[in-house]
Amino acid sequence: MRAFGFQFPVISCGATYAVKKVFGYAEVAEDGSAHFRVPANVPIYFEALDAHGRAVQRMRSFTHFQPGEGQGCIGCHEPRHEAPALHFGDALRRTPQELVERRLRQNSDRLRKLREELRVIDEQLEHLADDADDKGIRALVAETPFAASEYREAQLHADAMARHRAHIVASIEDLERRQDDLLDRLGSS
Repeated sequence: MRAFGFQFPVISCGATYAVKKVFGYAEVAEDGSAHFRVPANVPIYFEALDAHGRAVQRMRSFTHFQPGEGQGCIGCHEPRHEAPALHFGDALRRTPQELVERRLRQNSDRLRKLREELRVIDEQLEHLADDADDKGIRALVAETPFAASEYREAQLHADAMARHRAHIVASIEDLERRQDDLLDRLGSS
């Protein structure tokens, strides 16, 4: 058995549960309530996070949900031997959040940044390729070791930028695939 510690809280006999996959984030209403959907038939572990993404409170065990099942919580520090006062949180007045929506926003923000980066890279690549072409012509005309060296260096820079561009294009394609998957999941729920 492990001793209690910040990194290794004792949650159950012989096991510590920690987040292994983030399904998404739910907004918390002003009164502290939240209303959201989670995937069915998988172990779910809840954490309350602060504005910096640090855990403020953790559930001490995981839970499971069946398709269509609902569950509520009265809070971690409420008396367990009496029924709580009837209270419908502000979040319950809205339809449940889809955790996918937040991931879509994050994906969309990342795509926007990568597309802007690609625009800048294209401008830089055009300049570097033109510079390499100019230095290549100079190297042919001058036929000096220095001109040939300048051309090789300029071509290396252009080639490196082209590889970086290919990496960014691949990242954009991957994010577009993820976005399509998320939109499919959002449409099917």
